[in-house]
Amino acid sequence: MNLRDFILTLLRHRSSCRYFDNEYVLTKEELETLIRSIDYGPSAGDIRPYIIYHEENKDKKEKIQEVALNQEFISKSSSVFCICSIPVKSIEKYGERGNLYAIQDATIAGMCLTFAATALNLSSCWVGSINVERIREIYGIPEDVVPLS
Repeated sequence: MNLRDFILTLLRHRSSCRYFDNEYVLTKEELETLIRSIDYGPSAGDIRPYIIYHEENKDKKEKIQEVALNQEFISKSSSVFCICSIPVKSIEKYGERGNLYAIQDATIAGMCLTFAATALNLSSCWVGSINVERIREIYGIPEDVVPLS
């Protein structure tokens, strides 16, 4: 399969999954591949104004589930990634428009993560319905970092 066909197949194959094997644990190689994929996308000014938190602990995943409209599949997934923007990094260079760039860059990083999961034959689901303040508490996210999904 050539690169064009592979990418188009990947795009068609990626979909939201809400049913996970709660016994599955990511291998070290899978987790490393997912984490590396985060920075594969473009970023305005190559600033990369985002941070992505990762959680595998069952108790914390249950807390995350509670603050995300209690969507039960969250605690059953092997891992939860919290995608956050860091607007101040982009605003320093681009002024107020930098806030938008930070959100876009973080979203692109998250999409790279979901495509990498698909390429590894793993499933994912993007969740945007979160209580931002409670997510901050669970992950210990500072005030200048904005949880997006």
